[in-house]
Amino acid sequence: MRICFFGTYNLNYARNSSLRVGLKENGVDVVEVHAEIPNERMELSEDFTLKKTINRVWRKVKVYSNLLSQYQKVIACDYVFVLHPGHLDLPFAWILCRLGNKKLIFDTSISPYDTMFVGRNIAKRNSFKARLVKLIEKLLLRFPDRLFVDTKLMKEFIVKEFGINCKKIFVVPLGANDEVYKPSSDGESRSSQTKVLFFGLYNPLHGVQHIMNAIKLLRKEKNINFTMIGDGYLKDDLIHFAKINKLKNVRFIGFMPEKELVEYIQNTDIMLGVFSNSPVFQRAIPNKVFAAIACGKPLITAKHPPMDEYFKHEESVYFCKPEDPKELANAIKKLAHDKALQNRMALSGYILFIKYFTPKQIGKILKNNLLIKKL
Repeated sequence: MRICFFGTYNLNYARNSSLRVGLKENGVDVVEVHAEIPNERMELSEDFTLKKTINRVWRKVKVYSNLLSQYQKVIACDYVFVLHPGHLDLPFAWILCRLGNKKLIFDTSISPYDTMFVGRNIAKRNSFKARLVKLIEKLLLRFPDRLFVDTKLMKEFIVKEFGINCKKIFVVPLGANDEVYKPSSDGESRSSQTKVLFFGLYNPLHGVQHIMNAIKLLRKEKNINFTMIGDGYLKDDLIHFAKINKLKNVRFIGFMPEKELVEYIQNTDIMLGVFSNSPVFQRAIPNKVFAAIACGKPLITAKHPPMDEYFKHEESVYFCKPEDPKELANAIKKLAHDKALQNRMALSGYILFIKYFTPKQIGKILKNNLLIKKL
């Protein structure tokens, strides 16, 4: 089997990396016809002015002359995959698939409409801007022959919101690339300090404001230290919050290369997930969950419905209520003072990762879905 990854997808995005490695580990030949476009911030209403939107679309369109010139590589494959972020790639991929009589497969685990207008509230869901984005996404999702998502609840959302036939959609868990995310080879840390780590975007969707309030509640815990890795429009507010509250137990570090990030994860004791009650997390499991368990680290995160399918409290993860800094602080304190629980959760989470979420397991699910149901 030969599969072509086509478009302007993010080459190093964790999901795309896992799919690439997983398919290869299952004997699939992966060909890439790709053009990288730098990411832009897409979190605030001012990021979606008409001018910026037109410029963003035009930047993508300009690269397609190069991508379409490689059509022979595309049509020489059995399937054409469009990955994240790739909604605007779909019409061009569809043209090539029709020319070569190939099937088009799309990873729609992240919905622009869901992320922007349901999760981040950039504009009201009944606004013209939101309705237009939803209509465009609905039309674009008609191009693929089949689609896949990362959770059953996300499948239900795509079916309900965009009217896609449920038989066209299958589920492939997110997972993490075990060539990158892996336990430390140095063994268990013997430091008396408990190191707690968050990485991600500084925005309300990830619930960073609740993390900061929990850190404030724990400022007298001299043996618990926090590292915040990331960036986002709330960064200055978070640093100001730490300064006015004289929080000596937290430090902020900007985004870093993935290899360096993994080293930070490997050298921490407790990982933090997401803590907002956003509708997005009622159907999605964030990358940082899989990064933590792949590195054999105990994870504290808010309890959301998609987690119930695989994870158990105080076994593979430690759950707390969303948007509850006091409960989060208590969870961190409890886990920090219970090394045995840390070790049990780390081992259980890692075993779960090996069983379900390695690239090889994900690639197997993806390949089998293509083989079992003839397109």
